[in-house]
Amino acid sequence: MVMESEFIIFFEYLCLFCLQGYCFGYSGEHLTARLRRLAFKAMLRQDISWFDDHKNTTGALTTRLATDASQVQGVGNSHLRTVTQ
Repeated sequence: MVMESEFIIFFEYLCLFCLQGYCFGYSGEHLTARLRRLAFKAMLRQDISWFDDHKNTTGALTTRLATDASQVQGVGNSHLRTVTQ
């Protein structure tokens, strides 16, 4: 009887842990996509002379879009996961 209740509690905890991981993953991906979209819109609104600067080459801008939003996602998810657990 005790083993059955412990197994049920373990199984419930496992299901909730998986659900929590999925929800954090989904929200993190949604946040990353939104940040990339806003950053790209901001880049498109710049004057043409802004692109002449060596810091704003095509490679630098695509790298910035790829890495900055992902770093925010990683930091945000780790802090939120720590707070909720």
